[in-house]
Amino acid sequence: MSGRLLLLEDVDSTQAEARRQFLAGGNGPLWILARQQSAGVGRAGRTWASPPGNLHLSLLFAPQAPLKHWPQLSMLASLVVCKAIARLMVQAGLPGLREALALKWPNDLLLNGRKLGGILLETVEAPHVPAAPAADAPPPDAGAERPVAMRRALIIGWGINITHAPPPEEVRWPAISLAETGMQLHPLLLFETLRDTFWRWYQVWQSHGGRNVHQAWRRRAYGLGRRMSLHTGQGTLAGTFEDIREDGALLLRTDDGTLHALMAGEVSKVMPEGE
Repeated sequence: MSGRLLLLEDVDSTQAEARRQFLAGGNGPLWILARQQSAGVGRAGRTWASPPGNLHLSLLFAPQAPLKHWPQLSMLASLVVCKAIARLMVQAGLPGLREALALKWPNDLLLNGRKLGGILLETVEAPHVPAAPAADAPPPDAGAERPVAMRRALIIGWGINITHAPPPEEVRWPAISLAETGMQLHPLLLFETLRDTFWRWYQVWQSHGGRNVHQAWRRRAYGLGRRMSLHTGQGTLAGTFEDIREDGALLLRTDDGTLHALMAGEVSKVMPEGE
Protein backbone atom coordinates (compact mmCIF):
# COMPACT_ATOMS: atom_id res chain seq x y z
CA MET A 1 0.00 0.00 0.00
CA SER A 2 2.07 2.92 -1.26
CA GLY A 3 -0.68 5.26 -2.49
CA ARG A 4 -0.98 7.54 -5.49
CA LEU A 5 1.20 10.66 -5.77
CA LEU A 6 -0.20 14.03 -6.82
CA LEU A 7 2.78 16.21 -7.71
CA LEU A 8 2.05 19.95 -7.88
CA GLU A 9 4.16 22.90 -8.93
CA ASP A 10 2.32 25.40 -6.74
CA VAL A 11 -0.64 25.15 -4.35
CA ASP A 12 -2.15 27.16 -1.52
CA SER A 13 -1.32 24.28 0.83
CA THR A 14 -1.08 20.53 0.48
CA GLN A 15 -3.39 20.21 3.51
CA ALA A 16 -6.06 22.27 1.76
CA GLU A 17 -5.65 20.24 -1.43
CA ALA A 18 -6.04 17.03 0.60
CA ARG A 19 -9.30 18.37 2.07
CA ARG A 20 -10.56 19.20 -1.42
CA GLN A 21 -9.68 15.72 -2.64
CA PHE A 22 -11.56 14.22 0.31
CA LEU A 23 -14.67 16.35 -0.23
CA ALA A 24 -14.62 15.34 -3.89
CA GLY A 25 -15.01 11.72 -2.77
CA GLY A 26 -11.45 10.51 -2.29
CA ASN A 27 -10.27 8.60 0.76
CA GLY A 28 -6.75 7.88 -0.44
CA PRO A 29 -4.19 6.79 0.20
CA LEU A 30 -3.11 9.88 -1.70
CA TRP A 31 0.22 11.69 -1.26
CA ILE A 32 0.29 15.37 -2.26
CA LEU A 33 3.74 16.88 -2.84
CA ALA A 34 4.15 20.52 -3.87
CA ARG A 35 7.22 22.41 -5.00
CA GLN A 36 5.99 25.45 -3.10
CA GLN A 37 2.94 26.66 -1.15
CA SER A 38 1.41 30.13 -1.23
CA ALA A 39 -0.52 29.70 2.03
CA GLY A 40 1.21 27.00 4.05
CA VAL A 41 -0.27 26.48 7.50
CA GLY A 42 1.31 25.12 10.68
CA ARG A 43 -0.16 24.31 14.08
CA ALA A 44 -2.81 26.66 15.51
CA GLY A 45 -3.28 28.20 12.07
CA ARG A 46 0.15 29.82 11.99
CA THR A 47 1.80 30.65 8.68
CA TRP A 48 4.31 28.06 7.48
CA ALA A 49 7.09 29.34 5.22
CA SER A 50 7.05 27.24 2.05
CA PRO A 51 9.78 28.17 -0.44
CA PRO A 52 10.94 25.87 -3.26
CA GLY A 53 13.49 23.32 -2.13
CA ASN A 54 11.77 22.40 1.13
CA LEU A 55 9.40 19.47 1.66
CA HIS A 56 5.69 20.33 1.47
CA LEU A 57 3.80 17.05 1.77
CA SER A 58 0.42 15.71 2.89
CA LEU A 59 -1.06 12.24 3.05
CA LEU A 60 -4.80 11.59 2.83
CA PHE A 61 -5.90 8.14 3.96
CA ALA A 62 -8.40 6.30 6.14
CA PRO A 63 -6.56 4.36 8.89
CA GLN A 64 -7.86 0.83 9.34
CA ALA A 65 -8.35 1.23 13.08
CA PRO A 66 -10.99 2.59 15.47
CA LEU A 67 -11.27 6.35 15.37
CA LYS A 68 -10.22 6.63 19.03
CA HIS A 69 -6.76 5.27 18.11
CA TRP A 70 -6.08 7.72 15.27
CA PRO A 71 -4.41 10.34 17.54
CA GLN A 72 -1.59 7.81 18.14
CA LEU A 73 -0.56 8.41 14.53
CA SER A 74 0.77 11.83 15.56
CA MET A 75 3.72 10.10 17.23
CA LEU A 76 4.14 7.78 14.24
CA ALA A 77 4.13 10.69 11.77
CA SER A 78 6.95 12.54 13.54
CA LEU A 79 8.89 9.34 14.21
CA VAL A 80 8.93 8.23 10.56
CA VAL A 81 10.23 11.52 9.18
CA CYS A 82 12.97 11.45 11.82
CA LYS A 83 13.93 7.92 10.79
CA ALA A 84 13.73 8.74 7.07
CA ILE A 85 16.09 11.70 7.44
CA ALA A 86 18.44 9.69 9.67
CA ARG A 87 18.64 7.02 6.97
CA LEU A 88 19.40 9.62 4.29
CA MET A 89 22.09 11.15 6.49
CA VAL A 90 23.86 7.79 6.59
CA GLN A 91 23.54 7.44 2.81
CA ALA A 92 24.99 10.94 2.40
CA GLY A 93 28.07 9.98 4.42
CA LEU A 94 26.99 11.97 7.49
CA PRO A 95 26.14 9.21 10.01
CA GLY A 96 27.12 11.32 13.01
CA LEU A 97 24.53 13.94 12.11
CA ARG A 98 21.63 11.60 12.86
CA GLU A 99 22.47 11.71 16.58
CA ALA A 100 21.55 15.40 16.55
CA LEU A 101 17.95 14.60 15.54
CA ALA A 102 15.30 14.77 18.24
CA LEU A 103 11.52 14.85 18.59
CA LYS A 104 10.01 17.80 20.44
CA TRP A 105 6.57 17.17 21.88
CA PRO A 106 4.04 17.03 20.47
CA ASN A 107 5.11 16.88 16.81
CA ASP A 108 8.21 18.88 15.89
CA LEU A 109 11.49 17.56 14.48
CA LEU A 110 14.67 19.16 15.83
CA LEU A 111 18.25 19.13 14.63
CA ASN A 112 20.90 20.39 17.06
CA GLY A 113 18.05 21.71 19.19
CA ARG A 114 16.63 23.84 16.37
CA LYS A 115 13.41 23.20 14.50
CA LEU A 116 13.92 21.29 11.27
CA GLY A 117 10.27 20.56 10.59
CA GLY A 118 6.76 20.12 11.85
CA ILE A 119 3.86 17.73 11.47
CA LEU A 120 0.15 18.54 11.35
CA LEU A 121 -2.74 16.07 11.66
CA GLU A 122 -6.37 16.72 10.75
CA THR A 123 -9.37 14.41 10.84
CA VAL A 124 -11.90 15.17 8.12
CA GLU A 125 -15.43 13.89 7.68
CA ALA A 126 -18.29 14.22 5.25
CA PRO A 127 -21.67 12.55 4.74
CA HIS A 128 -21.40 9.22 2.98
CA VAL A 129 -23.21 9.20 -0.35
CA PRO A 130 -24.85 5.78 -0.75
CA ALA A 131 -24.83 3.97 -4.06
CA ALA A 132 -27.94 4.31 -6.17
CA PRO A 133 -30.52 1.55 -5.40
CA ALA A 134 -31.07 -1.23 -7.88
CA ALA A 135 -33.88 -0.72 -10.36
CA ASP A 136 -35.94 -3.56 -8.81
CA ALA A 137 -35.36 -2.46 -5.19
CA PRO A 138 -38.48 -1.55 -3.16
CA PRO A 139 -38.97 2.19 -2.60
CA PRO A 140 -37.73 3.54 0.74
CA ASP A 141 -40.19 4.20 3.53
CA ALA A 142 -40.93 7.91 3.22
CA GLY A 143 -41.72 8.26 6.92
CA ALA A 144 -38.60 6.56 8.24
CA GLU A 145 -35.68 8.63 9.50
CA ARG A 146 -32.29 7.21 8.67
CA PRO A 147 -29.11 8.21 10.46
CA VAL A 148 -26.62 10.01 8.25
CA ALA A 149 -23.61 7.79 7.71
CA MET A 150 -20.29 9.62 7.81
CA ARG A 151 -17.05 8.79 6.06
CA ARG A 152 -13.83 9.89 7.72
CA ALA A 153 -10.19 10.17 6.80
CA LEU A 154 -6.96 11.51 8.25
CA ILE A 155 -4.68 14.11 6.70
CA ILE A 156 -1.05 14.15 7.84
CA GLY A 157 1.11 17.06 6.74
CA TRP A 158 4.91 17.29 6.87
CA GLY A 159 6.93 20.44 6.40
CA ILE A 160 10.72 20.02 6.44
CA ASN A 161 13.35 22.75 6.01
CA ILE A 162 15.65 21.16 3.44
CA THR A 163 17.22 24.22 1.82
CA HIS A 164 15.67 27.16 3.68
CA ALA A 165 14.78 27.95 7.29
CA PRO A 166 12.71 30.96 8.35
CA PRO A 167 14.60 33.83 10.01
CA PRO A 168 14.55 34.17 13.82
CA GLU A 169 12.05 37.03 13.83
CA GLU A 170 9.44 34.85 12.11
CA VAL A 171 9.52 31.83 14.43
CA ARG A 172 8.80 30.98 18.07
CA TRP A 173 11.57 28.36 18.20
CA PRO A 174 14.98 28.72 16.45
CA ALA A 175 14.93 27.01 13.06
CA ILE A 176 17.50 25.21 10.92
CA SER A 177 17.71 23.67 7.45
CA LEU A 178 19.53 20.55 6.33
CA ALA A 179 21.54 22.71 3.93
CA GLU A 180 23.11 24.50 6.91
CA THR A 181 24.72 21.20 7.92
CA GLY A 182 26.17 20.67 4.44
CA MET A 183 23.59 18.01 3.52
CA GLN A 184 22.15 18.25 0.01
CA LEU A 185 18.78 16.54 -0.45
CA HIS A 186 16.07 16.59 -3.10
CA PRO A 187 12.48 16.79 -1.76
CA LEU A 188 11.41 13.90 -3.98
CA LEU A 189 14.03 11.59 -2.47
CA LEU A 190 12.93 12.56 1.04
CA PHE A 191 9.31 11.90 0.05
CA GLU A 192 10.11 8.44 -1.29
CA THR A 193 12.09 7.49 1.81
CA LEU A 194 9.44 8.91 4.13
CA ARG A 195 6.65 7.12 2.26
CA ASP A 196 8.35 3.73 2.56
CA THR A 197 9.21 4.32 6.22
CA PHE A 198 5.66 5.43 6.98
CA TRP A 199 4.01 2.31 5.61
CA ARG A 200 6.53 0.04 7.34
CA TRP A 201 5.85 1.63 10.73
CA TYR A 202 2.10 1.84 10.04
CA GLN A 203 2.05 -1.93 9.62
CA VAL A 204 3.89 -2.27 12.94
CA TRP A 205 1.30 0.01 14.55
CA GLN A 206 -1.58 -1.98 13.07
CA SER A 207 -0.11 -5.31 14.16
CA HIS A 208 1.21 -4.44 17.62
CA GLY A 209 -0.56 -1.25 18.67
CA GLY A 210 1.28 1.86 19.79
CA ARG A 211 3.90 0.23 22.05
CA ASN A 212 6.75 -0.03 19.52
CA VAL A 213 6.08 3.44 18.11
CA HIS A 214 5.97 4.87 21.63
CA GLN A 215 9.27 3.28 22.62
CA ALA A 216 11.03 4.47 19.46
CA TRP A 217 9.62 7.99 19.85
CA ARG A 218 10.66 8.12 23.52
CA ARG A 219 14.28 7.33 22.63
CA ARG A 220 14.36 10.54 20.56
CA ALA A 221 12.33 12.67 22.99
CA TYR A 222 13.82 16.14 23.40
CA GLY A 223 14.13 17.33 26.99
CA LEU A 224 13.16 14.06 28.67
CA GLY A 225 14.13 14.29 32.34
CA ARG A 226 14.78 18.04 32.11
CA ARG A 227 12.88 21.09 33.31
CA MET A 228 10.71 22.84 30.76
CA SER A 229 7.96 25.40 30.31
CA LEU A 230 4.82 24.73 28.30
CA HIS A 231 1.98 26.84 27.04
CA THR A 232 -1.39 25.17 27.54
CA GLY A 233 -4.89 26.32 26.81
CA GLN A 234 -5.16 27.39 30.46
CA GLY A 235 -1.81 29.18 30.84
CA THR A 236 1.84 28.26 31.35
CA LEU A 237 3.17 25.27 33.29
CA ALA A 238 6.75 24.66 34.39
CA GLY A 239 8.17 21.44 35.73
CA THR A 240 10.15 18.32 34.89
CA PHE A 241 9.39 16.27 31.78
CA GLU A 242 9.08 12.86 33.45
CA ASP A 243 7.83 10.69 30.61
CA ILE A 244 5.64 10.32 27.57
CA ARG A 245 2.62 8.00 27.63
CA GLU A 246 1.72 5.58 24.87
CA ASP A 247 -1.25 7.76 23.93
CA GLY A 248 1.10 10.72 23.41
CA ALA A 249 0.41 12.54 26.67
CA LEU A 250 3.40 14.40 28.16
CA LEU A 251 3.83 13.78 31.89
CA LEU A 252 5.03 16.95 33.62
CA ARG A 253 5.85 17.05 37.35
CA THR A 254 5.41 20.58 38.70
CA ASP A 255 7.26 21.89 41.74
CA ASP A 256 4.32 21.18 44.06
CA GLY A 257 4.62 17.47 43.23
CA THR A 258 1.57 17.30 40.95
CA LEU A 259 1.90 15.08 37.89
CA HIS A 260 0.10 16.60 34.90
CA ALA A 261 -0.83 14.50 31.85
CA LEU A 262 -0.95 16.93 28.92
CA MET A 263 -2.55 15.92 25.65
CA ALA A 264 -2.06 19.30 23.97
CA GLY A 265 0.21 22.28 24.38
CA GLU A 266 3.46 23.79 23.16
CA VAL A 267 6.92 23.51 24.70
CA SER A 268 8.28 27.06 24.92
CA LYS A 269 11.58 26.45 26.75
CA VAL A 270 13.75 23.52 27.82
CA MET A 271 16.44 24.08 30.44
CA PRO A 272 19.96 22.75 29.85
CA GLU A 273 20.83 19.47 31.54
CA GLY A 274 21.66 19.89 35.21
CA GLU A 275 19.55 23.02 35.69
